[in-house]
Amino acid sequence: TTLFRSPFIKFKEREDTKGIKLSYLKADMPLKEFAQIQMKKGWFSVGYNYLLHADGSMEEGIHHTQLCDPTIDGYEDHVCVLVMGQCEGKLNPVQQSALEVLAGELKLPIVGD
Repeated sequence: TTLFRSPFIKFKEREDTKGIKLSYLKADMPLKEFAQIQMKKGWFSVGYNYLLHADGSMEEGIHHTQLCDPTIDGYEDHVCVLVMGQCEGKLNPVQQSALEVLAGELKLPIVGD
């Protein structure tokens, strides 16, 4: 897991976590590159807790106990994962496997879109 966090920004801790919520992006790029794009849009960071790449690798953005960007659906009570390189609602087998490992490690369910 690769980390990309600003040493100057501390995000609010989530009070309750109901599960893992997925968002999708057809493009796939490294976390650092994605974070730069998001910050050009006015975000303070990558915005998500994790990026899940098409090859099944996962990069951690905002710590999983902290709130994501408020423009992301489910940010207030879910760990937010951006699935990259896939159309809406689709996961390839290696992404599905990586997501199941994450869900097991965090002891959280994967919730529907």
